[in-house]
Amino acid sequence: MPSKRELIDNPPRNNGLSWSEIQWGRISAFLIGISSPFLIFPLLNSQWVPSWMIAVTLTIPMILLYYGFTQISRREALKAGMGMIVASLVEIHMLS
Repeated sequence: MPSKRELIDNPPRNNGLSWSEIQWGRISAFLIGISSPFLIFPLLNSQWVPSWMIAVTLTIPMILLYYGFTQISRREALKAGMGMIVASLVEIHMLS
């Protein structure tokens, strides 16, 4: 009994770009990381926003860019981001 591939005459495989191989999560993280400072900075220029909130908010684009540029997992990127947030908060606490 012939296989399905033999029945359809072995169609040629597409050697071009496969859309499923593109890492869309990393591409979107990079694009959001690039565009989010333009949205965040006008909101944080207010004199009523505390400095700790500015420090935490500004690490989000850095985390997204770090994840978008490297091959690390999401969990590792979040760990690095949490480290940046904690270091920023400790610095703010020590300087105030």
